[in-house]
Amino acid sequence: MAALRCCPYVMKGPRVSNFIHPTAIVSPLAVIGPGVSIGPYSVIEDGVVIGAGCQLASHVRVKRGTTLGANNEIGE
Repeated sequence: MAALRCCPYVMKGPRVSNFIHPTAIVSPLAVIGPGVSIGPYSVIEDGVVIGAGCQLASHVRVKRGTTLGANNEIGE
């Protein structure tokens, strides 16, 4: 998996790790903030920005050019 790029919606304080399920497909051109959880079989396309603390359930598809602010929850 490629290194995750820094997100503009960064939380200050100690580093918070992400959880990305092994079956999820995340573009190396996506920007993933700290503390993000991406569920099984989800797809994150190029140019997506996911803010700190977001939680994506299983089978979620985030299309190119989408920006999610901090602490969003996205279901199937």
